[in-house]
Formats: sequence, structure tokens, C-alpha cells
Amino acid sequence: MTTSRPFALATLALAVTLTVSACSSNEKPTADPTNASETPSPVAESSAATVPSGWQTVDLDGVAEISIPPDWTIKSTGDALDTLRAPKDAVGFPPGSATVGVGNLAGGDQKEQLEWMANRQLKTNYAGYTNLRRLPDEAINGTTFYRLQLENSGDWYDVYGTVTPDGEHSIVFEWKFLKTLDRKEAEAVWSPVMPTFKML
Repeated sequence: MTTSRPFALATLALAVTLTVSACSSNEKPTADPTNASETPSPVAESSAATVPSGWQTVDLDGVAEISIPPDWTIKSTGDALDTLRAPKDAVGFPPGSATVGVGNLAGGDQKEQLEWMANRQLKTNYAGYTNLRRLPDEAINGTTFYRLQLENSGDWYDVYGTVTPDGEHSIVFEWKFLKTLDRKEAEAVWSPVMPTFKML
């Protein structure tokens, strides 16, 4: 299955933004207190998942890993960008996938870098999308993720982003599913995967 040109461009933009973040992240991350969407959210705890037998483990540039069901496929573009694709549906097309990007940051306080990344995504990567909002942060196996939710005319998006404890790497999961499913149906496909995330 080939990737559509808009999706390929969006993926490239995400990778470039993560790389640019490495160059510009000497700026001290700050939040704008006048913007409610930038206010740090209470962290919702998520229980650790036991990885089912037969699932594939995906190495994320040596800083983390995640596991996916055996009928999912993995496409790697370089060392720092992977696509995790759900299996084909009844009509022969995968309903969605996650683009996973690992980027470089300057290091420093993990919490500050996390907020800086979340705010950058809100203001830059996803500005202009419909129903863009920041959900409460979520802890998975001891790692805090910021969460964004948005959509366009044809797709649902759910974004999970985190930063390594040393503040030197960002990890972003962009889940994108076709609106042939409703949002709850799409979430039911990918939600078993995120709890398998593990920071190395």
C-alpha cells in the first residue's frame, strides 16, 4: 500500500519540525498563561499493559519501544520515523496508522520540554485543524504524555507526545484514522497499543 501524497507531506513536516526543535530548543520552554489550551493538565494514570504473546516490539531509535499486534505492519523511514499500520479492513484498505517520530532536543528539565513540545504542536503543526484541543496528560508505564485531539474532513487524529527523562529526545505518536470509522471505533483499534509503550 503506498502512502498518499498529503500524508507523506504531513509525515515529512512532522519529521522536519522535530529536527528543527533540536536546533531551536535552547529557548526556554514557556507556556502562555492566557491560553487555556496551554495550561498543563492533571495527569491521568494508565495501568501498565502486559504485552500479549506474539506481538511485535518496535524499537524507537534506542530510547523507547512499543509493541503492536502480529497482523499490523511496520514501515521505517530512516532511524527516527516509523509508521505502524493497522490491518486491512473488509474492503482491503487499512483504516489508519500511527506515524512515530523521534526528534532531538537540547536537554534539560523534562517537564518544561514536554510543555514546550505540546505548545509548539498546538501553535505550529496542527494550527488550523478542526476541533483542535488538548486533552489531560496521560501517564503510561511511568511516562507522562501530552495528548492532542483534532480532525479534518476525512480523518480523525489523536496525538501522544513525550520527552525522555534527560530532555534530549521527543517521541510523538500521530494516530490518524479514516472517518469511515467513528472516533470511538478508531480508538478501539489503536488504544490497546499505547499501553505497551516503554521508555528505555
